[in-house]
Amino acid sequence: MHPPAFFTNRSQLSVFHVSSSSTVWSTDNPPLSTPAKLSLTHNGLSISNDSDYVFWSTPKLESSVFALRLFDDGNLVLLDDKNGSLWQSFDNPTDTVVPGQRLAIGKALSAGRYRLTLTGSDALLQWNGLTYWKLSMDIKAYRDSNAGVASMALNNSGFYLFASDGSTVVFQVKLDGPAGFRIARMGLDGKFTISNFIASKWVVEFLGPFDQCQIPLICGRLGLCKPRPPTSVTCSCLRGFRSSNGGYSDNGECKPIETSVSLPSGCDSITNNGSISYLKLDDEIDYFANDFVQPVKRDVSVSVCKDLCSKNCSCMGIFHGSSSGSCYFLQNPLGSIMSRFGKKDRLGYIKTLAVHSPENPDRKGSKFPVYGSVLISSFGFLLIVIVVGILWLRRNRVSKGANPKLNRSKSASSGELEAISIAGLPVSAENDHSSGGHGASPSSGIVYFPLLALEMHEQRRYLELADPRVEGRVSAEQVEMLVRIALCCVNEEPALRPSMVNVVGMLEGRVPLDEPRIQKLNFLRSYGRLFTEASKMEAFSKQNEFEMFTKFDTMFNSGTSGSYNSLSYISSQDVSGPR
Repeated sequence: MHPPAFFTNRSQLSVFHVSSSSTVWSTDNPPLSTPAKLSLTHNGLSISNDSDYVFWSTPKLESSVFALRLFDDGNLVLLDDKNGSLWQSFDNPTDTVVPGQRLAIGKALSAGRYRLTLTGSDALLQWNGLTYWKLSMDIKAYRDSNAGVASMALNNSGFYLFASDGSTVVFQVKLDGPAGFRIARMGLDGKFTISNFIASKWVVEFLGPFDQCQIPLICGRLGLCKPRPPTSVTCSCLRGFRSSNGGYSDNGECKPIETSVSLPSGCDSITNNGSISYLKLDDEIDYFANDFVQPVKRDVSVSVCKDLCSKNCSCMGIFHGSSSGSCYFLQNPLGSIMSRFGKKDRLGYIKTLAVHSPENPDRKGSKFPVYGSVLISSFGFLLIVIVVGILWLRRNRVSKGANPKLNRSKSASSGELEAISIAGLPVSAENDHSSGGHGASPSSGIVYFPLLALEMHEQRRYLELADPRVEGRVSAEQVEMLVRIALCCVNEEPALRPSMVNVVGMLEGRVPLDEPRIQKLNFLRSYGRLFTEASKMEAFSKQNEFEMFTKFDTMFNSGTSGSYNSLSYISSQDVSGPR
């Protein structure tokens, strides 16, 4: 090795290669602008300021220090009086390994958030604890033994992973370039390189990962990376996303174009209170970590995968295997997204939160009565049922020429709302008391439908809410969509309810489906109990005032979907509650 040297600069102690002026080792304390003082005492090395505040020091040593020596291979060593090593820089690497140095298992090369670390079977590149490259997967790496890995070393012939005996080669990467000064370095850009200093310039002989789109932040947060042969990449934002700085930059990030939603901030943020929805990514898109982690769940639907993510504050999105049913989480912080041409099995979804609208100052301090919120919630539920009915009629007409009709309930008084009857849709049982309909009796149990819908949503028992007359013609996913939209419309906070434009968009598949926030629907449980108790008392004196459902126990004791026959026979009055 060419003569090395060491110096202190900005409170760091460094060893550098003179010919190339390249730093091969430095202390791991952050560089500071204050003047630094290097001290060598019997206790070891230390770096301090003028106030004797110690920024860095060697650990407590077994005996007193007798000498400090810098060897030709770049190893900085503290020696005792018998010339024995007490501490050496080779055992405390930063971002570089040089010939003659061994990186032992448990040690790592670090540069910012990127690390090269050794395991018992491989060498890994990691970012925030997530693996994005393995030496064993590189086409230039050859396995020579099935023994466990214990150390890593570099010399003039190649790069090696050795077994515990120090001589058995487990993996090797042959380096065929001319002899020179080689270094293996973990870069701040996430690349692991082996470079050779020849004829006064550095030549890269090995690069990992070769596919640079595999580097976690190659295109910034949620930036889309596409390879551009031979070795470069192009960066852009995904469809439906925009750059945070107006134009794209590798150091920026991409955000949803829709300003009504934002990306979550993680578990320690107080802004993660909006309703959750998911933006679907294009096909042939993947995430760098998916090939290196086990799925959170297997054999689950995409809706179950989303639900799991919604309940996990550190989950920023999901990838779901359409054929395997595997569910992968995107953990915080998010990295870049990569193109995977020809691979369509994993589909990606990014979690978003509804953005709270600022409070209107003209309304500040106004006290809206609790019963008003309840009625608005119930009225929102009524509106969504009407819209669902209209769209259902449009797409699923039983016969040609079927027209919607508005009929007044036979048992209703003139002051009541009209029951809605649409051809091809269930009709309220209050229209058919004489023919054994499902009207409530004083002895029957009473069920508040919005609460029942909430409970069925929590249990994922959507098909049991469907009318038995459409059995076989409606899927659980379709019913789930309607229930989730309806529950979003009765959110306790009006600002978090979707607009009718968004409701229609969700029904038609143009707008991502919202996820109901259960904690904002708990008022249904209290209101449902009050509604049930009041309705029971009213039913004794005026049975025809309201149309109720059949006894709740009866519905659950039946093992078929027919046990919920009465659930689809709902009048507008049942949906909106007492006026």
